[in-house]
Amino acid sequence: RAPAARGPGARHRRAPLGPARRLDRATCCVARFPSARRARSLCYHRPAARTRAVCCRAHAVGRTSPARPRGGPHRSQEAKGSTVALEGNLRDFSLADMFRLLESGRKTGTLHMEQGDTQGRVCFKKGRIFFASSNYNRESLGKRLVKAGVISEKQLRQALGLQKIQKKEKAGRRLGQILVDEGYLDSKVLESFIADQINDTLFDLFRWEDGALRFEPDETADEEDIGLSVSVENVIMESSRRLETWEKIRQKIPSLDTEFIMAAAPGDKSMEIHLKPKEWLLLCYLHGGRTVRELIELTGHNDFETAKILFGMYSAGLIEKVGAVEDDESA
Repeated sequence: RAPAARGPGARHRRAPLGPARRLDRATCCVARFPSARRARSLCYHRPAARTRAVCCRAHAVGRTSPARPRGGPHRSQEAKGSTVALEGNLRDFSLADMFRLLESGRKTGTLHMEQGDTQGRVCFKKGRIFFASSNYNRESLGKRLVKAGVISEKQLRQALGLQKIQKKEKAGRRLGQILVDEGYLDSKVLESFIADQINDTLFDLFRWEDGALRFEPDETADEEDIGLSVSVENVIMESSRRLETWEKIRQKIPSLDTEFIMAAAPGDKSMEIHLKPKEWLLLCYLHGGRTVRELIELTGHNDFETAKILFGMYSAGLIEKVGAVEDDESA
């Protein structure tokens, strides 16, 4: 039938959404942010062809805003219409929330983090983490394997030599893969060490209270993929557990400049003590007194592992703080 004529008081009916508008709105609403403040910290950049796409941060606060100008780290992903570039800051959006967002979207790419001179990166494949690295206080995989007695210094040198030659030929393999291919290392052992390396690095990153985040879907980091991946929830749970332990440690070791020394002989009291190789190593270095920072540099262990061992030996009375008595009296 013929449509009724619209008068001054007639109600305006919106035209139904077309396929393109429905797609953009659905895509915009995929991430349900917990607050408008956090939503404003993340900008979604759609391909230029989708001119009616709405920025998620504007949609979250209930208003539209002009498109953000291109330039700097904000880039449209023209080649891959389904990919999304993300940026934010840890002041507004926690690392755990960012991880969950990438997991829920089954994203593949690299998350870059920057805090001053410290940089980190976390590589994702279909929402799972398969590699993480940081330039902060991080021991290389080769040194870890040697100190654990899994490979020898000679085997490490040979593997590094092969890696150097292959890099010149532009057909390089990762050090761990070379060690496995040469028969120096079992693949399961390699996976275990890399999983530990991922957890150690992510614990460092989870302690950041400020820093820039940038997810690049272009950077797939295939050269770092050895077939191992860990779930986001397992990573978050492990980091949370370590953070709780770290808070307890800080009550006794408030700074990396805290100095320890071996405790005096127990005298008439005798006790049987069983120490692990890492604990013996630290105890030997403490014969003349060392700070936590110096022990980290000497052993190559990360700060969490070093502080945890010192906390245990200090609680057992095996080591003492240098200047602790003077500090207590002055308080």
